[in-house]
Amino acid sequence: MEEEKKRGGVFLKTVLIVEFLIVAAMLFHFIIPARVDGESMMPTLEDGQCLIASVGVPKRGDIVLVDTGGQILVKRCVATAGESVGYGDGDVLINGDPLDEPYIMDGAHDYSDAWSGNVPDGCVFVLGDNRDHSMDSRVLGCIDLDEVLGVVRVILPGWIRF
Repeated sequence: MEEEKKRGGVFLKTVLIVEFLIVAAMLFHFIIPARVDGESMMPTLEDGQCLIASVGVPKRGDIVLVDTGGQILVKRCVATAGESVGYGDGDVLINGDPLDEPYIMDGAHDYSDAWSGNVPDGCVFVLGDNRDHSMDSRVLGCIDLDEVLGVVRVILPGWIRF
């Protein structure tokens, strides 16, 4: 009887550990912790601020994590596949209409050398909120969805750092 209880306890512990490892692996596969590096998303996000993203297809307005070949960038998706990107009077135009962007840094922004055109299938067009200090699709061109690591779901308070 005593031996049976020991085996049952070991079995239960083993099952719990395996379940924990499976859940942890799933969370870290689908949930991506990240930290903002730089000022390209100010005033929305501060340098060093922590984020939690998850795997998903971004839509216009989403903040995304982008892998540009070794460097992870945090940017805002402003256009998706099939939409046209252009510029006029200091505004970003999506399908010819000015994009409402209450989140960007104030001031006139120079779009004279920026990429414009139709966003191809399987791609998105991303910009930093701090346009004067951002490496984004204006230079990089459209971003393939395979390079989008995740969509930011939670912006942690500035005092939480990891």
